[in-house]
Amino acid sequence: MGGHRIAGGPSGEPDRPGEPAWEDVLDWLRDLREDALESILRLSPRVWFSFPGVVRRVRLLSPEELDPSLDDAVARHAISDDEAEHVRMADLLLAGRSAPEGEPVFLVVEVAFQVDRADVEHAVARADILSRVGHRALAAVAGIRVTADGDEAARSRGVWRVIDRKTYPPGQPVRAGAA
Repeated sequence: MGGHRIAGGPSGEPDRPGEPAWEDVLDWLRDLREDALESILRLSPRVWFSFPGVVRRVRLLSPEELDPSLDDAVARHAISDDEAEHVRMADLLLAGRSAPEGEPVFLVVEVAFQVDRADVEHAVARADILSRVGHRALAAVAGIRVTADGDEAARSRGVWRVIDRKTYPPGQPVRAGAA
């Protein structure tokens, strides 16, 4: 490894003062993996996100497109500043057209390498806020794997899942091996 070594060992204690503990390095690597996946999804939403019969013409939504309606909702007291910020913190905001009506619809997507119940809850909360703003919004999660409790939460809360590029409607369990 070119002379570099990771500080600390399995105990998590730094070998030398000022060096990060092993657990800190692992946390950094997990964050890096999640950031990389999120970047890939941002660059190619049409490759990853397919919602046949539900949403068509999916595209990445820019903050500039959503900010005016969030700001207006805050001014009308339909949502709080904190709720508007909560929506803005979504990993991905996608826009498309509902099928077959062709009405605008937003997808609030939480991205994780391994999707869990917390990711599902974030997506649901953010989609609910967008609905109160006056937009039709669907909650979705995306990742490489999903935990059993994440899959169950998604099915019970009506959340779409995109796991390893395969789309699962809210009521359908993720196939064995993807979980």
